[in-house]
Amino acid sequence: MDTTTYGDWIRAFDETRPERLARLERGDPDWPAGVPPNPAIRRGVRRFQVGEDGYGAEPITTAEAAGDTEYASAVRMFVAEERNHARLLALLLASGGTPVMASHWSDHFPRCPGRPDTTVGPV
Repeated sequence: MDTTTYGDWIRAFDETRPERLARLERGDPDWPAGVPPNPAIRRGVRRFQVGEDGYGAEPITTAEAAGDTEYASAVRMFVAEERNHARLLALLLASGGTPVMASHWSDHFPRCPGRPDTTVGPV
């Protein structure tokens, strides 16, 4: 996607809305059928799932404080998409009898919400 403003990103996201809605109508995979977990993949998916799930409030607050409504809207859309990924990964893990992680040590580092003019303070 070759975009130059957050408004372009929002329009592109809106253009793909029918595709996302079609996936929702089809529903989630048949999770109760189960997925036998490969130990190496299970570890990676667990770590990725907790990262997708634990991110959101801080970048939304930061984006809203920046005063750019398009930026704040784009961040809210991004966070909602990441939370849906976390939900799907949690269902995948549960189908193989693997619990999700409550947290990971790397979640305690400051994050930059992705805006070029934003800096991360001292650790």
